[in-house]
Amino acid sequence: MTDTDFREICKIIDSKNYDIVQLGALLVLISEKSLYPESLTAFVKNILEYSTTFEDDSDMIDVCGTGGDGFKTINISTAVAFILGAMGVNVAKHGNRAISSKSGSSDVLDKLGVPLENSLANQIEKLHVKNLAFFHAPFFHKLVGEVREVRNRLGIRTVFNILGPLLHPNTKLKYQLVGLYHEPVHRLYAETLQLLGRKHALAVRGNDGLDEITICDDTKIIEVKDEQIFEYTISPESFGFKRAFHSEIEGGTPEENAEILIKILKGAEKSAKFDIVVLNAMFALYTADVVDHPAKAKDMVLEAIESGKVYEFFENYVKITK
Repeated sequence: MTDTDFREICKIIDSKNYDIVQLGALLVLISEKSLYPESLTAFVKNILEYSTTFEDDSDMIDVCGTGGDGFKTINISTAVAFILGAMGVNVAKHGNRAISSKSGSSDVLDKLGVPLENSLANQIEKLHVKNLAFFHAPFFHKLVGEVREVRNRLGIRTVFNILGPLLHPNTKLKYQLVGLYHEPVHRLYAETLQLLGRKHALAVRGNDGLDEITICDDTKIIEVKDEQIFEYTISPESFGFKRAFHSEIEGGTPEENAEILIKILKGAEKSAKFDIVVLNAMFALYTADVVDHPAKAKDMVLEAIESGKVYEFFENYVKITK
């Protein structure tokens, strides 16, 4: 499919002038087998034409995953966002409610006392004043909401299940750490991030299927750095972490995950849950070009948590956003 095709599809969805069965068939047709980096980039850019977006080429990172991996993990990227914010890194966290877990980023933020904000101006102000803003995807992406009913009726995964992280409201985003559950789109995703203009991005997928950098298995990483793309595999042991069972990183309800997240930010949860958050924070700092190797970030992350700096940042952030 071409840019023109995707432009027409978006116009039809926006006008609501479609047969629901035909639209469902079209969504099934637009699969990873029919997409290549240029076409997926065209689809993303056309959807963003109907979204609430902004352009800010200052240094900021998004840390998120596609979801849908089937593991009911704690809210790893949300914890990472608070850690990076406390360390002075601007984090524009794009997220949503749960897909395959009991608690998505937006679900746990509710329980932490961080309201979901639909004002773009307010979010941008938070980003530059407090280093952290959470962009709840449904507030910003009109077309994605329009196809929700069709997707629910289909009952199968479509291209929209992988689009989320690509649709960041900041169309000039420089840095992004993205987790993927679906191995066939791994390279496609990385090349699309490059075409979308990311300066430094990591598309990561655990060999166990986790859409994070996992401590339960090795992780395959496809790295985009300027004009180059690198592929490599890392193990938790190579960064000083003990391999864990999936049961050790499982979360629960939004309330339970909020309690776990607070313990991690306090440094009171010294377990596999803590380890996987630290490991992902290390790679996020590397992605944001704060360090030139993830290993160099480990002591920085641990010091920020153990000194109380991270939890103090979290408490202040909750106070100013209420």
